[in-house]
Amino acid sequence: MLGLDSIYNTQEVDISTRGLQNDKYPQSTSTYGSFGELLQGELPGINNSFLVTCPVNLCSRVTFYPNNTSNNVFVFPNDKVKVKQAINLYEKKINLKFSGILIFSSDIPTGKGIASSTADIISALRAISQSLKKDISPQDIESILINIEPSDGIMYDRAVIYNHRKVSLIKKLRALPGMFILAIDQGGEIDTVRFNSCYKEYTNDEKKCFALLLSDLEHSISKKDITKLGEVSTVSASINQNRSPKLHFDFVKSLAEDICSPGIICAHSGTMLGIILSNKNEELGRQVAFSAAEIESRGFKSQLISTV
Repeated sequence: MLGLDSIYNTQEVDISTRGLQNDKYPQSTSTYGSFGELLQGELPGINNSFLVTCPVNLCSRVTFYPNNTSNNVFVFPNDKVKVKQAINLYEKKINLKFSGILIFSSDIPTGKGIASSTADIISALRAISQSLKKDISPQDIESILINIEPSDGIMYDRAVIYNHRKVSLIKKLRALPGMFILAIDQGGEIDTVRFNSCYKEYTNDEKKCFALLLSDLEHSISKKDITKLGEVSTVSASINQNRSPKLHFDFVKSLAEDICSPGIICAHSGTMLGIILSNKNEELGRQVAFSAAEIESRGFKSQLISTV
């Protein structure tokens, strides 16, 4: 992370440390991303879109420095437009103008389908609310997010079933079984808002299929059955090929089968696929080494991520 002095002396904005309030301390928060979705689709009925999150150890970290020398919140990096929108909406929600410097340090890549923008917004709102000594609930955050973009349910502290289009919680789930995800990116970026604006409704047969898959997934999570979890996630990723096809899908699915993985996971509105690996498998090291070599030979990059 850049030091305060180096940031305050940028050409874009001139802010000095003299304005930092002595009675208010910097507030730091972080929010986990979600590696795509274990399952995403639509249930029978109208407007019943849903997804199941997969929280992972990639975070958006932010520190808010209260400052009384201006009437604005300066955001670094400056390109986080959705965060700025969220700040404006929060000011209107609480009927209070505040100011300061918001500095991000995130290891969640953008445009990949790992909830980077949602995590940024949540971290920003929580840091600012802490500084103001105000409580902010997941529902408060949802009331802001719904005006910005379809959002993952990562404002909750565990995996959830979530209506991303309505930005509302459906159900909290039990902790996921311990697992790693070997992530493979096809490259490029996908804009979540633009993707969801071109929504293609699922057929009635697909909706019935998703209802069965969701039931199976809930059962597999409650029983810590990573094999069944992987089967459901793989089916969801396969169905998604008709909507947001991944160029490396066949390769990743075949590789997962070669190493006897439970299955694959997909960033349904992103560019990432992942191979699910049990953290209790004695062959984990061999699986990772073999897969990483195969992935590199195809010109892709891989990253090993763990669920939280």
